[in-house]
Amino acid sequence: MKNLKMTNLGFTKVPDASKITRFKQDFLDDLQLVFDNLVDVTEPICQAINSAKADMTIFDSSGIEAFVTENNPKYANRIIKQLKAYAKAQGFDKSYDPYKAA
Repeated sequence: MKNLKMTNLGFTKVPDASKITRFKQDFLDDLQLVFDNLVDVTEPICQAINSAKADMTIFDSSGIEAFVTENNPKYANRIIKQLKAYAKAQGFDKSYDPYKAA
């Protein structure tokens, strides 16, 4: 079903998460303008339907996770390995915690 929807948008396959993130970064100001204008259009409609509910503000972005290098476990493991090597080279004592530093 997703592929069918993406084909209707002109895509032959679902774009990689990094491409979606890059798109968001490249067009952040334009996307903000779209959503600002969307609020201007929908706010009067929502007020007319139910003004009490329209005055509520709810944000739920828990289901959205942008792909970033820091979310990759391989990246975290590489950083921890580097910090362990650095601590050893610098002669840090046992109180140094590379996991906290990472």
